[in-house]
Amino acid sequence: MALSRLLSKSVNVAPAVLGIVLLAAVHQSGPIGWRGIVPLHSTRADVERLLGPGENSCKCWYYRDDFNAFFTYSTSDCEGEGSGGWDVPPNTVLSIIVRQKPQPKLSDLGLDESRFRIESTRDLMNYVDEQQGLSVEVYEGRVQSFRYFQSRTDETRRCPDDIFFASGVPKEARASLLERLNDFVESSRLQQYEKLHTMYLPQFARMWYTAEKFDELMRESVSRRQSFFEFKPRSIYKLDDSTYGEVFEILGVAKTDYNGNIVESIRATRLVLRGGQWYFVDFFRRVPAG
Repeated sequence: MALSRLLSKSVNVAPAVLGIVLLAAVHQSGPIGWRGIVPLHSTRADVERLLGPGENSCKCWYYRDDFNAFFTYSTSDCEGEGSGGWDVPPNTVLSIIVRQKPQPKLSDLGLDESRFRIESTRDLMNYVDEQQGLSVEVYEGRVQSFRYFQSRTDETRRCPDDIFFASGVPKEARASLLERLNDFVESSRLQQYEKLHTMYLPQFARMWYTAEKFDELMRESVSRRQSFFEFKPRSIYKLDDSTYGEVFEILGVAKTDYNGNIVESIRATRLVLRGGQWYFVDFFRRVPAG
């Protein structure tokens, strides 16, 4: 039985069984969700088919004998004037809080704590799995609530409130562009240099001759203790280039680890769109501030 179904039911389940089920759920690859309701993928209509209309002014609270559940919904997408912060239609589920009755013991869940980031305030502990979108709030050994939110794979659907897109940047390709940037930074952080090599347009990458040569040069850079691990875009423009034609220039703020010291700098890079895929045709060159 999936965790999403288990936590929607009464916990009159043997502790050993409960632990096994939860362990299986937190090792699955996709978002967990609750009773088939997955944040950013399910709607108010899905919730009401399952539970009926909610209570309170928001029609989003549910009180049952074995659980209480609270839903938040979006009010618009990124182009609208509502709130929510995600590029999803109105009335999309953003998060779910479930309070089980009776409260299960944390020890009965069998959590693999290595999967979670642990936050604590005195006796209140919060176990957070950002990869799958789950947090477990615990007080004095008892689970107070389970909270379901967007998984790591859905981060590209976040509204780019602090990113300026020039009018020439196609709206339908913006999410994939940001995803490509995130993938590049993550691969750089993990030192996956062969993968980085494939993200460059072959015409541009040929200057490195082979992926092995590229790997060698990148490792030489890291050996100087200069590790580039974060890039937050600020503005994206469309430009015409004599070599590659239509290119998109991204200006943003990079964080680089210089021998243990975190240094921020303004950097720019350029990508092209070929066959629905983004490719780099520039490095993350430093741009003078001011």
